Amino acid sequence: MSDATAKRDAAGSPADLVLGLELSTQSGKWVVLDTGSAAVVASGSVEYDSRFPEYGTAGGVLPSEDLRERQSPPAMFLDALEAVFAEAGEAGVALGRLAAIKCDAQQHCTVYLNDRFSRRLAEADPARRLSEQFADCFT
Repeated sequence: MSDATAKRDAAGSPADLVLGLELSTQSGKWVVLDTGSAAVVASGSVEYDSRFPEYGTAGGVLPSEDLRERQSPPAMFLDALEAVFAEAGEAGVALGRLAAIKCDAQQHCTVYLNDRFSRRLAEADPARRLSEQFADCFT
């Protein structure tokens, strides 16, 4: 892509960064790369148990008497997603320069959403926590 046709953010700066994000069982890990040099711009992780004690998880999962079953609170992953973007911004990443985001999540996980999800998504307010806005969307 030539400089004349390169993607630009709202301020006219090049959109030349990519964010890689993994929301695994115990933590959310992230890395931001410069697409021109492949250099790591910033990276970090969000450990769920210590960062979000209100969910009561151990190793990212809720306690269960049935050792064959493991559950994690879906809202915790929304909080982790927001924490990743907050940490990246605090690390100096110009989020408006992100040209792409690649996200991986739980390997063996299913989240069931009800019919309110589409409406909540369309009405999402960036000033409010995602976990609060979508709390009634999980079944």
